[in-house]
Order: sequence, then structure tokens, then C-alpha cells
Amino acid sequence: MGRAAHAAILALALAGCGGPPPVEREFLVFGTTAELTLRGEGASAPAADDVERLFAARDAEWHPWRDSALTRLNAALAAGAPHQTLPSIVDLIETSRPLVADSGGRFDPAAGALVAAWGFHTSEWPARTPVDAAWVERWPRMRPHFASLRLAGLRIESADGGLRLDFNAVAEGVAARDALALLRTRGVRHALLDLGGDVAALGDAGGRPWRVALRDPRGGVLGWVALHDGEGLFASGSYAKFRDDPDRRRPHVVDPRSGQPVSGSAASAVLSADLPRADAGATALMVAGRDEAAALAASMRLGCVLLLTDDDELLLSEGLRARLHLLREPARRTLLPGGPAC
Repeated sequence: MGRAAHAAILALALAGCGGPPPVEREFLVFGTTAELTLRGEGASAPAADDVERLFAARDAEWHPWRDSALTRLNAALAAGAPHQTLPSIVDLIETSRPLVADSGGRFDPAAGALVAAWGFHTSEWPARTPVDAAWVERWPRMRPHFASLRLAGLRIESADGGLRLDFNAVAEGVAARDALALLRTRGVRHALLDLGGDVAALGDAGGRPWRVALRDPRGGVLGWVALHDGEGLFASGSYAKFRDDPDRRRPHVVDPRSGQPVSGSAASAVLSADLPRADAGATALMVAGRDEAAALAASMRLGCVLLLTDDDELLLSEGLRARLHLLREPARRTLLPGGPAC
């Protein structure tokens, strides 16, 4: 369910005027190119090195199909055996528990076997792996439950042999949260981290908020928002990672409840200072679609959300409406009721 190649956010102009030049770093992580910009007090190449090393370690530990600590855990779960894992994976599990519950299962790392069955454990797009339609049809009846995971320190087990973990829909949010915390400990005051489109900010950009733009699924830029200290803008979409089947195009975002790729949702975005919740929420919003968007935003306590449908209706929370500067008017606008402010 990772969104690196289809993320809907692009960083706008970053440089402010005056002061020393920013420290900039580019590296590959989670299947995408990450860009890190450090400014002002504390900005240094060693601080950027620390962030790059953090992401390299997490990428190696959390990869859902190449050999990693996560795939070794999944093999143990398949065998019904307890497994001693890493602190970072325990953190992923504990961070995900309330998000699975709050999303009503629309976000669910226990659906790794389903994601693989659709051929979405790949770096080559469009996905071309044949799909076992009969297995997918049985999925809702045999769906494993994230709550079946039992933890005792670093020891993990589950009585559900069908459970395979895939944290791609929250990994970037957790890693970004940890990266900002690391930069703060290094004395960095101002930074922007762009993980292939999912963006997290520290401080500001030379005395003004960081500006990031939302990519339009129809091409170009839909609009932009200003990010303040500690905030992140995370996105999901249906337009870059998919499989082209004879009957229709199927996006890589899968509904863990039905077992089917989503339909009707073109792009989503969530702005929040809770970066893992924003990351998981963007995927859950794609799954929720038009009919369940308001309920999902309320249950996940997300005040700044948007969902763009395939027929160009923009569903927008009151909180994000006050922060979003549209550059293109969609066919229709719908205001989602209630919700906290950003």
C-alpha cells in the first residue's frame, strides 16, 4: 500500500533570502527519492547524514517483500512460531494498533498477503503478476486480524497463520516522525523532508511557512498549503501505481475489508502534526471513498483532509478549506461536516 511513486505532493520553492546556504541531501528510500533541506541554526552535513542513515536502516528492516526483519517475521507467523524481532517493528505494530481501530479496518497492515496477491509487492509498474481470483474472492471470509498479534517485549506471535504484515501505508509517517525528532536532538531548527511527495516540516522557510503543492491527478498542480513547525502533509492516489487488467485499471490501494482495489477515489491528502496518523489516514480515506469520507475523518480525528474523486468532486474538511489555496476549480466541491481544526 505504499504511496512513494504516486504521492500527490510536490515541494514548492524552498529557499528564503539571506543567511547561510541550506544543507540539501537526496537519497533513495522506500522505493522513492527523498529530499531533505536543512536551514539555519543546527543545519549541518552530519545531521543530514544521521537522517539518511536512519532511513536506510528502516528501509532494510521494514521491506515487505525483499529479505528484511519484516519478511522474517512474516515467515515465522506463517509457520505459527513465535519470533524475536526488532524494536522498530514493535514500534510499527504499537503505532498501528489505534490507527487500525480508528479507521474501522480501512487501514490494516495485516493485509500483506492480499496486497501481494494483487501483484502489488513490486517495484515495476504497471503490476503484471497474475491474480488468483478465487483466492481473492475468499479473502473476506479468511481475512486475518491485526488484533491477533501478541507482543511480549520483542517476542511476537499470532494464532492466525494467514496474517502477513505490510506497513507501507504507515512506514513513511513513522520514519518521518522519527527523523524530525532526530533533527531536533541535533539542534536543527528548520527543515523540510520530502519522501517522494509525503512532506514533513520543522520550523519555517526563511521566516515564512514551508509551502507544498498538491499534485493534480489530471496533471499539474491542484493547489498548495503552508506547513508549520512539526506538521506533515501525506497523500495517496490511484494514478501512478496500478495494474492494467483487460476489464479495467485497478489502483494499488486495496480495501482490506472487501479484498478489492478501490474505485472512485483519485487522490487524498491529510495534514496533521501526528505524522503516522496522517500517513495511514490518507490511505484509509482512499478506501473510504466518497460515501464514507466524513465518517472516516471523524473516527480518525482528522481535521484537515481532502478526497478527490474520479469524477472530479473535491470533498474537503472545514479545517483544510482554510489552509488550501486551489489553483484549479474542480467540477464540484463538497464540504465535509464537523471535525477538529488542523
